[in-house]
Formats: sequence, C-alpha cells, structure tokens
Amino acid sequence: MLPTGVTLVTAVVTTVRRAEADEHIEVTFQDGRVARHDLAELSEFGSERGNPLNERGVRTVEVLVRSDLLDRFDVELVDTPGTGSVFEHNTVAAEESLASLDAAIFVVTADPPIAAAERDLLARTSALSVRTFVVLNKADQLDEAGLQEAGAFTAQVVAEAAGLDARLFPCSARKGRSDAGYARFADAMERYLDERAEADLVIALRGHAARLAGAMLDAAVLTERSLHLSASSSAERVTLFRDRLRAITARQRGIDDRGCRPRHRPGAHP
Repeated sequence: MLPTGVTLVTAVVTTVRRAEADEHIEVTFQDGRVARHDLAELSEFGSERGNPLNERGVRTVEVLVRSDLLDRFDVELVDTPGTGSVFEHNTVAAEESLASLDAAIFVVTADPPIAAAERDLLARTSALSVRTFVVLNKADQLDEAGLQEAGAFTAQVVAEAAGLDARLFPCSARKGRSDAGYARFADAMERYLDERAEADLVIALRGHAARLAGAMLDAAVLTERSLHLSASSSAERVTLFRDRLRAITARQRGIDDRGCRPRHRPGAHP
C-alpha cells in the first residue's frame, strides 16, 4: 500500500488509519493547510522520490483505507522515515514522532546487522513504547548459519541497549505474505492486538501524561528564567528560550491529542 523502493522512500511521517467511507489521503502542510487527494497520489507527497527534501512542505500524510486489520482493531499504523539517513530531515521527522507511540515495530536488517545508530534509536524507542517487536528483515539473504549468527548478535544488542528479552522475527519483506517468518510475525501481532493492546494503551497514556507534566514543569521553569533575563541578555539566549518553549508546547499538544482523540470503539492504538 505504501511506496517501496531500493533507495530511501518515506519522506514524511505517514499514518494509516481506518476509512469511514472512500479511500483517500489527507496531507497536512507545515503552514497548517490540509488537502485531500486520491490514494494514488501518495508517493507525490510522502516519498523522497515524489517529494525530494520535502520541497512541498508536508508535515504529515494520513492514509485512510478499508482493511480487515483496521476493522478488527482500533489502531493507527505510523510509518516513519528511516533514521541515520543521508537526509537529515528524515531522521528529524522520525524522532519527532516517537513521543506519540504506544507500541513499536522496530525493523532492522539481517545483513548488515544492527548498527550503532539503530541501537541508540532502539534504546529511545523502548523507553517510550509499552511493547516493542523487533523484525529482522532480509533474512533471505543469508544461509541458515549466517541467519542464526545475525539473530544472536541482534538479540544481544537489543538486550544491552533496551533491557529487552525481545523475540526476534526474521523474515523477508520482499516475499511478503508468502514468507513463513512474516506469517509468524503477523500472527504474533494480531494476538497482541487482541489480547494485550487495550491494557497496554492505558499504560502508554499514563506515560504520555507523565511526560506532559514534566514538559509543563520545564516550560514553567524556562518562562521564569526568561522573565529574569536582563536587558543586556543577548538576542541569541532569548531566541533559544523561545524555541525551547515552542517545542514543549508542540509536545504538549501532541500528547493531548493522544489522550483526547475520540475513538470509534474501545481498543488499542499502537
């Protein structure tokens, strides 16, 4: 459904959610404008090829589709740009989306195995998510011995970086639904959504609320400091405070949205 390719693909944060009627995409621009487009136009706004360096000024793209998975579970699936990209804006967009997640699907490759940048991102992700699934893609590029070695190495890094005794899901995205590894991952994800996601959602919202409280305290402290800036304070210091306050305000708004967004029915929200 989403654009794929050999080189970098996802340019902006893309959210897939249930369509109430016809399928389409909704594009939110950085200036606040929202535009509706056909599903076929997704790559023109959300991919690096169709929207290089985000020259169109897109903030987010929402993909509204009809799907059995989305009908069965009240979830939103968020696809972020890759981190450690040659394009810095990809990494920035991906990391800005972390504060709103409930559960994470962390995708790394079997060949080459997990790298330092991915390890650091995993540590941050696992600190914010209630549940983290680790998918080891490109498993078809290694023989059995090589895959076992890559899996053991990845499991060790995951345990050290995130304190997770995570189950790995080696698979081949190229093969899609016909791949046995992917089938095992899909089964585990569906069982999670059915059995644990609603309870984990409550835990996630508590975490979002705690971070919101911390951000509000941070904002209050910064405001107090800014009021005490002397007339001789440099414009640079004032600008730094103002930018930090804006970032915290945006973070509060994002967490508010996560806790207050109306739902069609009770359920999970990874």
